[in-house]
Amino acid sequence: MGYYYLGIDQGTTGTTALVLDQKWKVLGRGYKKHTQIYPRPGWVEHDSEEIFKALLEVCKEAVQNAGISFKELAGLGLDHQGETCTMWNARTGETVYHAIVWQDKRTADLCDNLAREHGGEIEETTGLYADAYFSASKFNWILNNVEGVREMHRRGELRAGTLETYLLWRISGGGIFITDPGSAGRTLLMDIEKADWDDRMMELFEIPPDILPPIGETCFIKGHTSPDVFFGVSIPVCASITDGASALLAHGCVEPGTVKVSYGTGCFANLNVGNRPIFSKKGLLTALPWQIDGKKCYSLNGSAYIAGSGLDWMCNNLNLLEKPVQSESMALSVPDSAGVVFVPAFSGLAVPWWDQYARGLMIGLTGGVRKEHIVRSMLESIALQVLDIIEVMKQESSLPIEWVRVDGGMVENKFLMQLQADLINLPVEVPEEKEMSAYGAAVLSAYAQGEFSALSDIKHCVDIKYRFEPAMSQDQRETTVELWHRAVERSLDWIHTK
Repeated sequence: MGYYYLGIDQGTTGTTALVLDQKWKVLGRGYKKHTQIYPRPGWVEHDSEEIFKALLEVCKEAVQNAGISFKELAGLGLDHQGETCTMWNARTGETVYHAIVWQDKRTADLCDNLAREHGGEIEETTGLYADAYFSASKFNWILNNVEGVREMHRRGELRAGTLETYLLWRISGGGIFITDPGSAGRTLLMDIEKADWDDRMMELFEIPPDILPPIGETCFIKGHTSPDVFFGVSIPVCASITDGASALLAHGCVEPGTVKVSYGTGCFANLNVGNRPIFSKKGLLTALPWQIDGKKCYSLNGSAYIAGSGLDWMCNNLNLLEKPVQSESMALSVPDSAGVVFVPAFSGLAVPWWDQYARGLMIGLTGGVRKEHIVRSMLESIALQVLDIIEVMKQESSLPIEWVRVDGGMVENKFLMQLQADLINLPVEVPEEKEMSAYGAAVLSAYAQGEFSALSDIKHCVDIKYRFEPAMSQDQRETTVELWHRAVERSLDWIHTK
């Protein structure tokens, strides 16, 4: 048995792998991007096979960089995008269609109809809103629009799941077919309190229950990798979890009132609310991020669809900067955004607006505006979206929040982190390790092997690199937020995607 742990984060734009030693230090890492596929406006897909190959590549890179062999791994954990899902043929292993990404809006009309007729029932059962963001309507679309899928189901060959289920099935050679409560909870098909599939939700979304995996706990030995697939070794697969939940745990946010925000393709905020769910009336989602040793942990979640992907868009589509990393120096080169407000509603808006038909907007342009002002306004929009989420969290939970921990590639942008602390009026703490989702997956695999006496011990693994204290005046904060909300209101209900 080895003494190293592998954590895999399968994210929206790429896959990361980390190798940790028994002192919870990162010895090796790997990363690879994958293709974003946009068949039509509002549609977003990934090639599942490309993602699987990328997973193998980053695992190999991380293990080689760590200077160890795969035989020395004691176990692995996997986290994933959450709502992105796929279907495949259990006999051949081939997917029937591209993975449909959480950002995809092709099923907005279906979800709107269900929300009008059954919205209260759906929210009460799942803790979620009937929205195209989640997996159920994506499963429905594949079943009703991809030729041969219904026949495959009749033959008993069809399997469906969020990406962790598909990837665990692949690396185990078909030996593992399971999901966890946090992942199942992002489908709109799970009863949030029972942590089990709900027959009524299956009926509403017309999903045959026999194509879905059983729901197990987040952290236990689920099976082993197949030597034929995974570098000639059979190692324990110990954990599966969504990326946001994995980061929440890795930050040591294991007690009520603790918050983390991940800055990646989008922004994802999670507030630990303890062992009982809180059902939001203002747009937050109720989630069950993990169930470990029979104990449930609930959270309130909020997301902003566009963060790092907005900077990528400014690089690739507008040529305003060559690389996203340049955004910090560009923002600091001007004293403000010259009155420009950018609303990055490329795929609608989430908390607290929940408008699938909002679209991106830039307002306040004058003849003196330069590209630096526009880039700065993009960064400001990220911090302002997070502010909106955290304000609702405070109101809905009544829990005292003392600090916010952050992760993701954008946390090295000191301008953004200081602005975030200023706007939320709370300290923002940046850990030494910025890839906290992969880190959490690795730590969970160690927990399954008995490396921690209690889940709360995980919080001692976190090393803080930077702490940003709020420094903005109340007047300036209120003025900034008021201008932002005025701009958002103008972006709402802009267009309907067919």
